[in-house]
Amino acid sequence: MGFVMMWLWEPVWLICIRSVRRWKVEESRRVFDQIPERNAITWTAMVTGYAHNELPLEALILFIEMRRYGFDSNYVTCNGLLSSFYGRENLMHCKQIHSLVVRQGLKSNSYIRATLLSIYSECDIEKDDFISICSFVTRWDQIAFNAAIAGFSQLECSEEALRYFFSMRASGIMADYFTLSSILRAIGIISALEAGKQTHALVFMVGCASNV
Repeated sequence: MGFVMMWLWEPVWLICIRSVRRWKVEESRRVFDQIPERNAITWTAMVTGYAHNELPLEALILFIEMRRYGFDSNYVTCNGLLSSFYGRENLMHCKQIHSLVVRQGLKSNSYIRATLLSIYSECDIEKDDFISICSFVTRWDQIAFNAAIAGFSQLECSEEALRYFFSMRASGIMADYFTLSSILRAIGIISALEAGKQTHALVFMVGCASNV
């Protein structure tokens, strides 16, 4: 039984390991194509491999093929695919996968929410559209706040980034290194001296000074 399980998992590990670097992706695809009976795990591993190497078109084509073969995508598959999108040319793809996420009931997943916020900002969405997307978040935890703050900073909407940062603090949610790096970037854009002093003090309070 143990040998059988190892045989089933070995292709998945090979795909994951060989997809770490761009020049190994083709080798990963060869391993994938040789698997006699693929399952959702092997499909997801290959989609994520393409995404990891910033190959959104290849990831999307494989994702569509996966669904055509009757395999349902899960939050790991969708999260991996979404993470490959960047630039305005991928905005429509992001919206299409977002729609699928909603239909599959995955929008409540904290990692999916965070990835959607991050990727929409990476796709250079308009500020008002990004605010609208944030309004659909029903549970604001550290992951969601970090994604929103980073997204507004990416879009150079510094005042909105600060607003979400202060809302995060008012909610009693602790800031971490990712929060602070995003908010410091936002402060740098608008030269908000007083907010900068407060954030700098907070950096020392949460022990992230060595990373600044």
